[in-house]
Amino acid sequence: MLKFDPITLADWQSRHIGSISIEFIPSGCEGTSIAIHENMILPWYVTLPNSSDILTYTLPDSVLTLREAYITHTGKKWIMKSDSVLTRCGCGRSFGIATGDSKIDKIRLLKSKLAKSKGIIH
Repeated sequence: MLKFDPITLADWQSRHIGSISIEFIPSGCEGTSIAIHENMILPWYVTLPNSSDILTYTLPDSVLTLREAYITHTGKKWIMKSDSVLTRCGCGRSFGIATGDSKIDKIRLLKSKLAKSKGIIH
């Protein structure tokens, strides 16, 4: 079940945020980040079960990736921890999502490790 850090939940509750939508956006050195929109529901989004009383929505193809994730807010960035995360940038904001194809995932993981060891941003 999707979980959020307690400080973020307390902030949303104090501001009477009733719903959020989560989307994956192309961003950062690892290629993917999350964006969270407060009190915005789009008609093609689906409900995502979570551990809070905040209604949570996402695109249908994001449900599996977010199902067991933990999302926290640090400064101006959202950080997602999940078994679906294969690679992560140095600051933690952007990540690469596992494809499920072991060969592709292994190549992506090796490419990320090599780039980090050489100080290359890809």
